[in-house]
Amino acid sequence: MIIERLTTPALRLLEGWYWPCFLKPLRHKLVERRKTKLEEQLRRYQELSPAVVAGTASPEERTEHGRLTMLQRRSPSPAPDMPTRIGNTLRAAETRPVDKYGLDVVSVWPHFWLLLPDTARKEIATARVSLDASVTACIWGVLFVLFAPLTLWAVPAGLGVAVVAVVAWVPSRAEVYADLLEAGFDLYRRTLYEQLRWPTPRNPKEERTQGQVLTRYLVRGSDSTIPVWGSDR
Repeated sequence: MIIERLTTPALRLLEGWYWPCFLKPLRHKLVERRKTKLEEQLRRYQELSPAVVAGTASPEERTEHGRLTMLQRRSPSPAPDMPTRIGNTLRAAETRPVDKYGLDVVSVWPHFWLLLPDTARKEIATARVSLDASVTACIWGVLFVLFAPLTLWAVPAGLGVAVVAVVAWVPSRAEVYADLLEAGFDLYRRTLYEQLRWPTPRNPKEERTQGQVLTRYLVRGSDSTIPVWGSDR
């Protein structure tokens, strides 16, 4: 039970939240490093895009273009603001619905979750459980080091599990969870408008504006006479 309670704080720590004050310089350095790296990746992506679109790119260039596309997808907009890969992956899932639809994930999530069909909720919940399990493995790996007085093998075994969890298990499962979270908004955001009797946007530009207004309404309410419930506009 204690380990379960520690899972969420540990995940926040792996994301880059809750770092001690003395680690702030390191956090800032890592964020700036990721911003610089993303800028380089974006320049290379723009260099490759014309040939890829024209169909004249080599197989190696197409492969590199696809890899760069995925890396950009894992970065929050407008630039990385977390010091770790895990943090930026999850932040990207939170910011992309804002960029595309004007919907703030944190603000509308309780309402949105209740409207998801059972299949979608099950898939997202399963992905979250898998993510938490990988974080739990990291915690157990660190705690296993405490058995060092009984056997020195506890140190490399525990640290090995923790490192593998941080480097491989947690990031990969965070990506799955992030993809499903974003897909949920891509597919079912219209249901949120319908259930709130909010006018359905007619185009992407209008949807971004409507999403921002809807988010503010859910957070603070409104005394506006617009929209009129039940009307098309």
